Amino acid sequence: MAKRKKIIRAGHWVRAVAYTVSNSTGSETVRRARLKLSSLARQRMNLRTSAGKLQQVLNCNFGPRDLHITLNYDDDHRPNQKQDGIKKLQRFLSRLREHRKRAGQELRYIYTTEQFSAKSGHVHHHLVINAVGGDFEIIRQLWLYGTDVEVQYLREWGLGLEALAQYLTKEPRTCGKTKVGARTWVPSLGLKRPAPPETGYIKDSETLQEPYGAIILKREEKKNPFGIFLYLEYWLPDTAVEAEEWAPPDN
Repeated sequence: MAKRKKIIRAGHWVRAVAYTVSNSTGSETVRRARLKLSSLARQRMNLRTSAGKLQQVLNCNFGPRDLHITLNYDDDHRPNQKQDGIKKLQRFLSRLREHRKRAGQELRYIYTTEQFSAKSGHVHHHLVINAVGGDFEIIRQLWLYGTDVEVQYLREWGLGLEALAQYLTKEPRTCGKTKVGARTWVPSLGLKRPAPPETGYIKDSETLQEPYGAIILKREEKKNPFGIFLYLEYWLPDTAVEAEEWAPPDN
């Protein structure tokens, strides 16, 4: 009896499942038991949500020293509507892009704009950008709409960046302002995208095994009398030094 295997890769981040396939043979009890395993596998591999898609793109394009930035407004510049805030953010990004162009530096980013999930109800922005050095001061200089600018390294969100992807897409889930699965984040042009999922079949005796040097993020196994479900999520750094770079500053 074979198992189905599926692997998703996004940069150094990998998610894989293997599970006994539900088929038309056997009793109704057997079919239901195998279908339960198949359904569980689909749930674990579901990256079609806005957060799931974002997690993949983040892992393809950003590293531990890149930045998550929160941009807030002062009372004199605060927009009443999200669309007005987006226009201000786009002007800021144009200034930042021009600054980096003059310095011969690339700008990669993803941003989200929130209002309804904030306790104050004020428009604000979350921005992920690639770091090039000296970013803190430049960002504060170019953000002309207030002095409340928060900057943190992506390593503070941990390997896999699942927590960050969930955080950046929280408004449509908590406030119900966007259709389920609709993209709620805006990427810059030219960002890398994950490769298509790898799918196939393996022998029933085979299992999921992380490569040497991989850092396990999640592992799960479930069995019933008629099959098995295996789930594995890991981070595969190029070097031990690269893995150490993801350690939060307090460690």
